[in-house]
Amino acid sequence: RRQRQMCIRDRGKADKAAEFAEKASDTKEYINRCMYDESTGFYYDIEVVPNGLPNQCAGPLLVKRGMGPEGWSPLFNNAATQEHADKVVENMLNTSKFNSPKIPLGTASMDNPAYGPDIYWRGRVWLDQFYFGVRGMDNYGYGVEARQMVDKLFQNAQGLTAVSYTHLR
Repeated sequence: RRQRQMCIRDRGKADKAAEFAEKASDTKEYINRCMYDESTGFYYDIEVVPNGLPNQCAGPLLVKRGMGPEGWSPLFNNAATQEHADKVVENMLNTSKFNSPKIPLGTASMDNPAYGPDIYWRGRVWLDQFYFGVRGMDNYGYGVEARQMVDKLFQNAQGLTAVSYTHLR
């Protein structure tokens, strides 16, 4: 987002850069107003409903679906407020939620009713989602904790650092 604004500004299109900056600011405000749940300290997807809600949000939060990596996406994208980021990271570091003993930041919180350690989408760790999580933590001042999660992943993920000389036949 910032790089695009800089490129546009460098090309003499300051008006477009200002437009993108305003849209980015509006998006950040919307995410924090419409996608964050104060009671759980986490961001959620929205169930889009026709005509939206009176508060100008597209629909209600999908809190009942449980916590997943969508909750740390605003941290990765630098859209969270520091206050909200602190609460999200608190959930990410919680050993009953995402900070499992071996491999942290699975695709569902361990207290999520849909969670299962062997369920493809609602339990296992996807490396891209893991990266978004630890990068988001680092963006908001939790670099030490993010590094601890990275170390835990590399220590416990079987085959992640192994060299394989398997050849296709």
